[in-house]
Order: sequence, then C-alpha cells, then structure tokens
Amino acid sequence: MSENSSVLKSEARIIRPFRAGMPDLRQYFRDIRHRKEFVLELSRAERAEEHLDTVFGQLWSVLSPLLSAGVYYLFVFVVQGGHQGTEFFLHLVAGIFIFEFVSTAGTRGSTSIVRAGALINNTSFPRVLLPFTDILTAFRVFLPAMFIYAIFHFALKMPVHFAALQAIPALVLIVMFGSGLAMFASTAQVYFRDTQALMPFVLRLVMFLSPVLYFPEQAKALLDGRFLAIFNPVFCMVQIFSGSIVRGDTFDLWTWLLAIFWATTTLIGGFWFLVSREGEFAARI
Repeated sequence: MSENSSVLKSEARIIRPFRAGMPDLRQYFRDIRHRKEFVLELSRAERAEEHLDTVFGQLWSVLSPLLSAGVYYLFVFVVQGGHQGTEFFLHLVAGIFIFEFVSTAGTRGSTSIVRAGALINNTSFPRVLLPFTDILTAFRVFLPAMFIYAIFHFALKMPVHFAALQAIPALVLIVMFGSGLAMFASTAQVYFRDTQALMPFVLRLVMFLSPVLYFPEQAKALLDGRFLAIFNPVFCMVQIFSGSIVRGDTFDLWTWLLAIFWATTTLIGGFWFLVSREGEFAARI
C-alpha cells in the first residue's frame, strides 16, 4: 500500500493558475510533446465539422484562391493594359496560395482560444496547442493548392529550376510566421474581441504591400523597395518562395536574414505573448 502511495505521489503534479509570467518551459514543452495526438485529433474534428475533408471541401479550398488569382490577374490586365505573361500568372498564383495559408492561419487562429472556452475550463493542457491545431488545419488545406500550382507550372511548359529547392526553407519560415501570428491573434482576441474582425483587413493590406500583385523588383516603382523589405514581415519570405519556384531566382544573404529575422521574431513573440498570459484565459473567456 505504501509503495502504491509513493508511486501516485511521485506522479502527482499541481497546476496553479498564473498571471503574467512564463511557466516552467521544460515541463511545458514536455506537455506539448505528450499531446501530439490531441492536436491531430482536434484538427481532424475541426476539418470534419467544416467539411474540409470532403471532396467538395477540398475542391473549394483550391478554387477560392484560384478565383482570387483570376480576379487580380484581370485587374492587373485592365490597369496595365496588356497580358503580363506566363511568369507573372504563376507568380500571382503562388503568391495568392501562400497568402491564403497565412490568412487562414491568422483568421482561424484568432478564434482558436475563445471558441474552445468549454475545453479550457474543463481540461488541463498547454493552451498553445489550440492555435497550433489551426496551423495544422491551414497547412493541410494549403497542400492541395500547391499540387494545383504544379499542374499549372508543367501545363504552361515552364522549366523546373534547381533553385526551386529554396522554396522549402522559405515555406518553413512562412509556417513559423503563421504560427506566431496565430498565437498572437488568439491571445489578443481574448482581450480585444475585435481582433478577429480586423485580421482580414490587416492581412489584405500586408498582401498589397507584398510581392504578390507585382514582382519584387517592381516594388521600387511603388515604394522604396528596401523600406518594404524591412518593415513588411512577409515580403522577403514571399519573394524567396515565389521567385525560386517560378523563375529560379537566387537571393542574397540580406534577403534571407530579413526573412529569418521576421519568422523567428514573430514565432517567439507570439509564443511568449500567449504562454505568459494563458493562466487568465479561463477567467476572461
């Protein structure tokens, strides 16, 4: 009996709410690692609830950004008065797909904590897993869209460059940025309930200031290119991702450092903002 009591005592852990301040990060990361199945199952349940796993759900997740790309392409066609070429079309499609992922991560992430109020009040788990679930859902919606891009790329007989491999680390940086954005927005929504409504407008503005509707070098004709690259957090990430797979561009160290800086800063800042305040969530939701 005493042996069983000692075992139970050694496994017991008391979790106390906290206000501002970080918990024991080693234990926190262990809790995250032990709940991988929780994230996978919650993501699966969300996709099933929204019919994202059905044929029509996946089809719409691809058609929606394609329609947006078509509208923007016609808009540019009318404004500039002529066909912009195959490269521009593929650049536009790739950029729209990337921003659809960032937008989905930001808008879904902004409600991830508030809509899980019952779960937060009744279950103990790291709250950072909630926006991570929406990142996973957004990424799974994004993958079929890139398959469609590949079809366009080969159908239009565009070459495949070795430099396209740069898109892999660029995508990792974009996922890091989306994760940080989702964590920040989900926490802000707890305190400011208009965050969800503001996110689409903010993200649309960021898209207009990113090399999506134009090539990066054309940014100098609109605003100072260096200004955009420094202060727009996704400018360099989109530039690397789209430029490498569409035109096989290579990029200098400055471009890579800016992309890494913004991705890392957003991820760490969003994580800190959420984790340092998650003890208040149950009282505020």
